Amino acid sequence: MNLIENEASRFLSVFQIKNDVLTILKLVNKLKDGVSQMLVFPYLSLFCHESISYIDKYNATDNSPLSKSIHIQMNRNKLKQYNLPFLKNIKMLNSVDQVQNHFFKSFVGSEDNGMYEFYDNLGVYLNEDIRIVGNTYSCYLFTADKDLSTDISDSKHHFDSGYELGQIIGSISDGLESFLPELEIPLSSYAPTYYYKDFNTHSANFLYKRQADNGCYLTLLLLHLLSMIGFVNEVLVKIIPHENTWLLKTKYIASYYSIEVLKKAWSFFATNNVLRADQLTMYEDVINKHNHLFSQDFRTCVMHYGFTNKNKFMIVDKYLDLKKPFGGLVESCFCGQSYESYNESISNYINLQSRLLYDILRLSVDDARILH
Repeated sequence: MNLIENEASRFLSVFQIKNDVLTILKLVNKLKDGVSQMLVFPYLSLFCHESISYIDKYNATDNSPLSKSIHIQMNRNKLKQYNLPFLKNIKMLNSVDQVQNHFFKSFVGSEDNGMYEFYDNLGVYLNEDIRIVGNTYSCYLFTADKDLSTDISDSKHHFDSGYELGQIIGSISDGLESFLPELEIPLSSYAPTYYYKDFNTHSANFLYKRQADNGCYLTLLLLHLLSMIGFVNEVLVKIIPHENTWLLKTKYIASYYSIEVLKKAWSFFATNNVLRADQLTMYEDVINKHNHLFSQDFRTCVMHYGFTNKNKFMIVDKYLDLKKPFGGLVESCFCGQSYESYNESISNYINLQSRLLYDILRLSVDDARILH
């Protein structure tokens, strides 16, 4: 990079970190309930990991570099699991299911006593519109140790993980307090009301259980995707203004990992005769007709700070404008398309993904109960 590109990269990166950390601080101070805190956890871990990586590499603030946390790095890498081969994702969900079964089975007796299907081991969270926004399996997965040895009821482990995130976020915020320009981060007055519905993943009515091998784990995988994009699309979008770049980053991340899993699962659906013809057509549209939204250069800049890919500054001269969202990155990566237009395209695509997943899953949640 030349001198101008280097300075632009540093300014935009520190500005983006400040925007992200202030948005996160206002968000977690607004959403103090346990469900919201758990559902936003992966994005907090991603922020902490990537901002520390940038600060340690470029010394972007006057603070002493923060040492990387093994737990933060591990939790950030949980997002990468969606890039694993399809069968590895299924194996991982099998492991989580075993942990959940062991915990809940202990209250009712063993499966050897015929009690295997007489308890619920999965909780699904919904908003006031009865739209799925999370589930207990994914909450556990994103906070547990790498080997899934963390006890479900180990509140100290969850508290320590959250406390560590809070320390890092607070330290970064303090370090950037004097960095100009000043930022106002408005949030709406919307506050989600959560509902829940419990399921037994091994019951006969859990979709695909009787239709194919690993059926319940396939359902869980699709449920994870719907939960991930649902929290962003049904909660965060109602709170954070669309022009806030942290919101676009979370929409992009949720949408990108969702399409990656759907691509890997395509061969299963195409060969096991579990979808209707119209569902297969919609599925193909989702995975094949929107790849233009996921430029590798843009993805690298969204996932990491620096606005570079392989040490190349990704904003071209004619679009570089420090007053634009992302400084002109969107225009540079998508042939001049504006931030507003691209943001709308991602939102529309998330809605399409959501419709597909609801149509495939068809989980019965109408009798969900309010979470007090």
